Amino acid sequence: MQRTPLLTSSLIEHAGCNHATTEIVSRSTDGALERSTWGEVARRSRRVANMLARLGVYAGERIVTLAWNRTAHLELYFGVTGSGVVLNTVNPRLFTGQIRFIVDHAESRYVFVDPELLPIVEAIAQDLPRIKAYIVLARRALIPTSKLGNLLCYEELLAAEDDAYEWPRLDENAASTLWGGCRMMSYSLPNCRIRRRESFSKRNCE
Repeated sequence: MQRTPLLTSSLIEHAGCNHATTEIVSRSTDGALERSTWGEVARRSRRVANMLARLGVYAGERIVTLAWNRTAHLELYFGVTGSGVVLNTVNPRLFTGQIRFIVDHAESRYVFVDPELLPIVEAIAQDLPRIKAYIVLARRALIPTSKLGNLLCYEELLAAEDDAYEWPRLDENAASTLWGGCRMMSYSLPNCRIRRRESFSKRNCE
C-alpha cells in the first residue's frame, strides 16, 4: 500500500538528496548559459516557499508566472506547489487579452515575470487592480526600466530568506483546476503524473 503521498515537495527533496550534484543548464534572460544543480534548485525552492509566506500568500492562493522554461521557473514550480499554493503558468505566446483574462480570473495578487516579458504586463496592468506586485525573475542589474511602480526583484527576495522550510503534508488527491478562456479541466496530482508518463511513453513508441 502507498502510505506516502506523491507530492512535488517529495520529488524535489529526493532530487536534492540523491542527485544533488547533477547539473541543470538553461539560458538566462541576457542569453548566457546559467548552470545550477538539483541540490541548488532544492535549496532555492525552499527559499521560494519562505518568500511566499513572508509575502502573505496563503495555501490555495493562485500565483501567476509569465516566464520561459529556465532554472528560475523550475524553482517556482517546486517552491510554489510544494507549499500548497496554486501555480498558474501563463503562456507568453497567448494574445494579450487572453493573458489579461487568465490573470484576472485567477484573482492572483502576485505575478512572476521574466524581464523581457515586462511589456506584456505593462500593457494589461491597468486592468489588473488585484496585483500587489510583479516579481521580476532576474538580478537587479538585469531588470529594465519600467513604468510599473510595483516591481520586486526575485533574487533580492530569495536572498532575504532561509534555506530551511518544512513542507506541508498536502492531500495528493485534491483537484487542481486549469482554466483559460471557456475551457476548464481538473486533475489530481497523481493523474497529472500518470498523464505525463502516458504521453511520454506514446511519443517514444511511435
